[in-house]
Amino acid sequence: MISDKRVKPYGSITAHHRESAEEKTGYVFIRGKVYGIDEVYLGRAKGPYSRVIFAKTYLSKTVVPDGWTNWSYHGSTQLVLY
Repeated sequence: MISDKRVKPYGSITAHHRESAEEKTGYVFIRGKVYGIDEVYLGRAKGPYSRVIFAKTYLSKTVVPDGWTNWSYHGSTQLVLY
């Protein structure tokens, strides 16, 4: 991951986008590790249908407590960790 020093936290790991709930797309991370030297979000929603799953994944203090940001989408989003 490369930091984006223009905003704080300094970036996000994913930025997924779908046009509709019927699309069968998304990012899935299973049994991984997330760590680094700057603060990051796990993801940022590019709309109401974004879907990212981090399952059985180690998350270091690099990930900010909010975990997720709405980025350019102004509606509600939900962060679910398994």
